Amino acid sequence: RCEPRCSIKIGHTKRMILTAVGDIDTVVGFDDFFGLAFQLGLISECQFDHVTDAVADSSATERKQVSDFWPVVSVALDMSLRYTCRLETGSKNMSERLRSSWPDDWIGRHSFSLTSALQPLVHPRWERLKDIGNEALTAGEYDVAVTWYRRAASLTNTEEALGTFFLAMEEGRKKSGALAEAATAIADARTDLFEVIRSWLPDGPTSYDLPEEISESLKAEGKPGYVHEPNLPRAICLTNSAAAKLQQHAQLAVKQTPARSRRGSSRRIRSLLKSALSDAEDAVRFCPEYVKARYRVAQAKRLLGDEGGADRIERQMRLWHERSPLCWVGFELICFGWLTYVEYDFLYSPAYFEHACRQVLSEHKAGSFDAPHLVTSAALSASLVPLTGGQWLLVGLQYFSSSLGPTKIDAIEFRALDTENGDDVERPPNGRASKLSLARFPVALRMLLRKLKDRGVGVHALCLGQALTEQVERIRECLKKEYRNVDVYPALTTYATQIEAFGREEADRIANKERNPFFDFN
Repeated sequence: RCEPRCSIKIGHTKRMILTAVGDIDTVVGFDDFFGLAFQLGLISECQFDHVTDAVADSSATERKQVSDFWPVVSVALDMSLRYTCRLETGSKNMSERLRSSWPDDWIGRHSFSLTSALQPLVHPRWERLKDIGNEALTAGEYDVAVTWYRRAASLTNTEEALGTFFLAMEEGRKKSGALAEAATAIADARTDLFEVIRSWLPDGPTSYDLPEEISESLKAEGKPGYVHEPNLPRAICLTNSAAAKLQQHAQLAVKQTPARSRRGSSRRIRSLLKSALSDAEDAVRFCPEYVKARYRVAQAKRLLGDEGGADRIERQMRLWHERSPLCWVGFELICFGWLTYVEYDFLYSPAYFEHACRQVLSEHKAGSFDAPHLVTSAALSASLVPLTGGQWLLVGLQYFSSSLGPTKIDAIEFRALDTENGDDVERPPNGRASKLSLARFPVALRMLLRKLKDRGVGVHALCLGQALTEQVERIRECLKKEYRNVDVYPALTTYATQIEAFGREEADRIANKERNPFFDFN
């Protein structure tokens, strides 16, 4: 099926391949390229069959297939993938950067995961190193496995490599002569150099500084003053490292007999468990939706004697698996308390908003990503909902899809307005908004309308639901100058109304029945 035209035989060294091929950027012919990928062992005959079938049935072009497979081949030949990745995905604008990392077939999906959107940005070599660790783990060589997992994890975060570099510069201060002077100069310029150097490194999930006021508030609570994008590859490596340490603990515990049980050995075992717990908790922090990491946390806590903590985590995991799917993973995470509002607001919400806009524009024939045409068939529905004891603004978007007909995207905006008064939101007859919520929600609505307009999505109607039905005239007045064509009207019924009429159980059943099945996860 695949007869390469380049004269390279399987089994030759990479040096000989590089000599024959030159720069991978120049291998753009379909046959030449996949012939090389086949000989490098990066694609099987079965996979190549899928590639050629996709070209044959016109679901993909030869150029598209070469483009999709190019990063893997480039990495295998140690080419300068990092510079190309930076040019393609290194925009300072977060939404632009995320947009460029999404495959075309994501357009039109109603479910969305920021974790999955960012994963393609991670250098693919991490998985090979992780697999070597898995082989060591299977062979019972736990220390070797942990070493490989750490090596794999180091490839998932360029900031770690930068941190190591500047630590080396700090050590260089202790040297003498010109070396010490150079190291001191670099170490002193760390703040200025960090971003400059990072801009030339491979892209991937990264951290973002928060506004000073928010950062200081979080630090006062003992929390980091920054937010970090979800990094599933790193979480997998750390979780596997925790698993290796837990298995090593089990092995040592079996070997330890009462006669040989000594204080030093017990300290080592406990230290191993604490290290496993630390790895697992870091994995949860790097990827809140990776449930396997939480399972390892529960295992380590139980072995350390924290039965209550282990039971609480296992109960949360059961609820997570038994949950009724909501509109998207980030929304579920914050409702479960597995994501802070700061993380949601600065990372997850902007990414989901971008995904929703792409979906609307892609399904509207006049839409275009590069030069979007204003879509004027979208409508918004806004309500207040209770969460964590407070009042939150929940906004959905409805539009007409050329392929699916009337379509709805839930939670395109989900924002905390008041940290208190959550019980009033569902109070009959239509819910009650607090003074703080009433003061803040018009500003939030205007900001949302402006963001949609900037992305090319126009709004012709706004339905005010639970706790907002009496604010129609006020919002009309608020929007008339900039959005005079938006028709503002109250909802005929709300969740609070249904609770009063049918009871909470029946109201929940009605809400679930009315939910669009396209919102569910597969």
